[in-house]
Amino acid sequence: MSTIEHALRIKYGLYNDPSDAQIKKWVDRVRFYIDTEGKSGEESGQLAAKEVFSEYGSMAYFSEADTILALLAAAEKK
Repeated sequence: MSTIEHALRIKYGLYNDPSDAQIKKWVDRVRFYIDTEGKSGEESGQLAAKEVFSEYGSMAYFSEADTILALLAAAEKK
């Protein structure tokens, strides 16, 4: 099983693994979009990633990425 850092790197096409601070900020923003804006998990994750990860979309990985809710649960346990 991959780490949350690796999973987020693959999901959002990041060049490097995100830091603990970036992961926490991503979790906070995803929760905001889900809880306050009523957006779906996938849309919330994308919006949060664009805000938090300056490298967003810089790489293309050809593997199956986890769902946002699975990533969120793993990140919240960190």
